[in-house]
Amino acid sequence: MILLELVACTPRVDVTGAWWTFVAFVWAVAGWILVYWVVQARRRRERLASELTVLAREAQLNALRAQLNPHFLFNCLNSLRALIVQDPARAVSMVTGLGDLLRYALASDRRQLVPLSEELAIVEQYLDLEKIRFEERLTVERAVDPAALVVSVPPMLLQSLVDNAVKHGIARLPHGGVIRITARVNAEHLDLAVANTGSVRTANPDGFGLRSAGERLRLLYQGRASLTLASEGPATVATLRLPMEPA
Repeated sequence: MILLELVACTPRVDVTGAWWTFVAFVWAVAGWILVYWVVQARRRRERLASELTVLAREAQLNALRAQLNPHFLFNCLNSLRALIVQDPARAVSMVTGLGDLLRYALASDRRQLVPLSEELAIVEQYLDLEKIRFEERLTVERAVDPAALVVSVPPMLLQSLVDNAVKHGIARLPHGGVIRITARVNAEHLDLAVANTGSVRTANPDGFGLRSAGERLRLLYQGRASLTLASEGPATVATLRLPMEPA
């Protein structure tokens, strides 16, 4: 009798409600797993796309540097050829300096960035070689902020601008002219400028050196760097603005 009363008092389990609760729980877990899988798959795709972009950018940069070295070598050899006839003794000195320049140019294939001080040192060597050829026709001026010397820059970039200034500026003027290199740190940027006597038309703004420099900046800094060429009085000025770090 007591047992029957206990059974009668025991609450009945709602089987239908429990079933739908279980189904809802399963759907919630499945939905969470699906969302997690979609998010992870998207992240994997984005990571793969980012890696492919980096690889493509590095390949383009390597191709540009591979094009730059023969271009640079051709210019130096052209200067050397002219000097061999004019002054064999100076030509021997130029060969020694040319060897240092070529070592730096070849080593630049393995580095994306170098300190500005290192780039300026090779620019100095290059200009010393050109002074042998141009003598009093080439005057070099410098205004470099010491704080700028430790900032990283793409190797051979400043050198290509100076080479462009010599080849398309000074070399085409009967009486030569002045090349002025300036570098200063401005807020979060490094401002570099190479000015040479002559007009923009003479400076050949569509030349390989400037096109290569612009493309390297685009790949390395993703739109955060700029290169402009403009006339300032009797001179042509190539102005380079770089952020402190690449993209």
